[in-house]
Amino acid sequence: MDQNLMTIFSGVLTLVGTVVSYFISQAAKKHSNVKNIDALAKLANQAVSWAQKNFNENPEKLSEAINYVTKEAKNLKIKTNPAQIEAQIEASLAQLKKNFTSDPVKT
Repeated sequence: MDQNLMTIFSGVLTLVGTVVSYFISQAAKKHSNVKNIDALAKLANQAVSWAQKNFNENPEKLSEAINYVTKEAKNLKIKTNPAQIEAQIEASLAQLKKNFTSDPVKT
């Protein structure tokens, strides 16, 4: 009887440990994703400012901004895809335009 009780107790502890490990890994993954999104947003802001300053044509600006973010994200080991990068650049550009129209003197 004692052997069966120990086996059951051991199984329960293993199950609880597995569940706790799962939730810890999910929390760490979520925290990591938030940090990646924040870093990607900062890179996109830098890329938009850099492209606005250095390129004249809109298609060229977008292309160079995408290249900039792609390269820097790879250097920082941020996992992204082209759609995420382009969307973040577009969001940064929209924010820049919004800031400019609300107060052109400050931008």
